[in-house]
Amino acid sequence: LTLDTLAGDVQNPRIAMDGTGKAMVLWEQVDTDLVFSIYALKYAPASGWEVTPKLVETLKPVAGNPRLVMDTAGNVTAVWEQGGSIFSSYYTYATAVWSIPVLLENTNGTAANPELALASTGDVFAVWYDVDSTGLIFSVYTNSLTKATGLWGAATVISTITPGFAVGTSFLPQVATDASGAAVAVWQHPTALGINNTFTSRYTAAAGWGAATALQTTSLTLTGDTPRAAMDGAGNAMAVWQQDDLTQTNIMARQYK
Repeated sequence: LTLDTLAGDVQNPRIAMDGTGKAMVLWEQVDTDLVFSIYALKYAPASGWEVTPKLVETLKPVAGNPRLVMDTAGNVTAVWEQGGSIFSSYYTYATAVWSIPVLLENTNGTAANPELALASTGDVFAVWYDVDSTGLIFSVYTNSLTKATGLWGAATVISTITPGFAVGTSFLPQVATDASGAAVAVWQHPTALGINNTFTSRYTAAAGWGAATALQTTSLTLTGDTPRAAMDGAGNAMAVWQQDDLTQTNIMARQYK
């Protein structure tokens, strides 16, 4: 079954579903302006796939790296990078309408690689990394969409400089949430010697985002990267990453209770 019925090459598909079988797919596709744009196609259990993909954004810069989450009613929150910024749009299942994209950050740098997580409260957490105007400082940012208001907040830096680590080279973040609306983010950040380490920060509604903490405690000479995180309904978190012990690469884990 071919979903992209429009002309133009496609790449980077992403999909989300709810508990009743509703689904949404996002992808990048070259449009008539010869740039990549973000397109979407909905699946309804009763009728199947829509016939014609919908254009999610109409901005001219190249768009990429779409991510999406779907709530229990089939509503979708999507984010993507475009023109060095992170944008978001909200899809209302009942009306089949995508909202006008909103900007999630206002830094002067280049933002990239957004990731999303949906809490059972309906709140949405986004993370990404931003390269400043010098091209030297990489920082991890976050923003959250509050279900009650339908509004994004202000972008916040959650990566901090730790003694012994390189200044501002945090990147490739991931995020996970639990049932209460708490969240945990992980990312990689090299030491002053260029050895990657895995860092984390935890969010609660009462305290906000906590200080960044290094997860690798064995040795700062062992490279750790590609971290991932997950949370259960009680707020317990698990982080995993790959780590080179100078003999082979292993999968490492830390748990938060």
